[in-house]
Amino acid sequence: MRPIVIYYCLIIKNMLNSSEDINFQLILMLRSILCYVLCISLVFLLGIYKSNNRKQYFTDIKDNYKYIIFGILLQVLVALLLMQSKTAIDIISSISNFIFKIKEATLEGTKFVFGYLGGGTLPFSLKEGSNAFIFAFQALPTIILVGALSAILTYCKVFHFISKILGAIFKYIFNIKDSIGTVSIAKIFLGQIEAPLLIKDKLSSLRQFDTLIILALAFSTSSASVMPIYADVLKGCCHNPLNHLIVSNVINVISTILVCRILVPKQEDYINENKINDDILLVNNVKKPYNNLIDAISSGISNGAGVWWGIVCALIGMVALVYFVDYLLSLLPEVNDEPLSLQRIVALIMYPIAWLFDIKGSEIMQIAQILGTKMVINETVAFFDLAKSGLSQESIIKTIYAINNFGNFACIGITANGLLSLAPQQIFITKTINTSFLCGFIATILTTTLICVFL
Repeated sequence: MRPIVIYYCLIIKNMLNSSEDINFQLILMLRSILCYVLCISLVFLLGIYKSNNRKQYFTDIKDNYKYIIFGILLQVLVALLLMQSKTAIDIISSISNFIFKIKEATLEGTKFVFGYLGGGTLPFSLKEGSNAFIFAFQALPTIILVGALSAILTYCKVFHFISKILGAIFKYIFNIKDSIGTVSIAKIFLGQIEAPLLIKDKLSSLRQFDTLIILALAFSTSSASVMPIYADVLKGCCHNPLNHLIVSNVINVISTILVCRILVPKQEDYINENKINDDILLVNNVKKPYNNLIDAISSGISNGAGVWWGIVCALIGMVALVYFVDYLLSLLPEVNDEPLSLQRIVALIMYPIAWLFDIKGSEIMQIAQILGTKMVINETVAFFDLAKSGLSQESIIKTIYAINNFGNFACIGITANGLLSLAPQQIFITKTINTSFLCGFIATILTTTLICVFL
């Protein structure tokens, strides 16, 4: 707690030495803290609502409160470290530069295959105001290279080794399994299906609580394959967007486990009948998903290509569907002299959520519409809307933390089907998918409200 106290003492000291309105700054800081506390309170209320025995729920919270306290402290300390420590910021910047090198390498491949469509030299002159950037050929193919690199690191057991060590921290703080800690760390950079692959042999024996965490992580985070795409979209309106994308994934992992821990404070209620010793080291016992290095590379490229094509089709279908629904809604009577649209309807639902982010009153509705776009269509379209929104720098950064995740309706089916293909006998996947989606959404909101305190 001492670093946090010192941090806020320095803030108050700086305010006292400045000519700015001290009361206004204190109000903003207190409002951000209040929004964070309110978000935590909403998670407790949801836990009470979802509990079959409310009296037992309070007893379980009392018996396991230390894991919740540890989780909140970890969340705050990590956010403070990543947002304020120069060393941590330099490390994040180095990771960002490495990811951008992956993007540059991919661009060389797209130039070779697609020519000027993939970013090569144009054989003609562009008209004024036009743009030669083609999203499907110049941005999305990064997923293919990341898929290959992920497969190589998985085959070489690099991900297993790193995740096993760092996952032990989560095991101690949240009292979760080694395997869940492994997936949690891996999910910072891997996709919603690649991360569970690291514990494929254990998926069928997981408890309902463990499955809840894995699914919630799928909806609360993004992956290294798409972060360069989002950063490229935002490069003209935000300073170092990739840094915020990486920090968002790190804190969202902690927030997700914290939310799940509050909803299910006592894990013993969900022990699976199929008992397997979870103390065996994954590094030594995990079954190789690839036969050799060449198989890993080809499989990774193939999987990446499948994800690329899936995103292309999803964007075409979802954008077209939304525009068609907007056309049907426009046939209805206007509201406030404006035609109805799907974004306007969802924005009204998201408005209270956007208010929690301590946003200027004039920008709340815009951010609510972007949140609605992310939920209804997907995060890629939401990032495009954010890039051209004209919002202030602070509001853009806060919105990045809210939409940098796979928490949209289309991903529910993708994630459930993907995990069922890995563990068809895992009965808890379909049982917890809706609750997991809600947990992932709440976790991203919790992260955003926390970030508002430090901005």
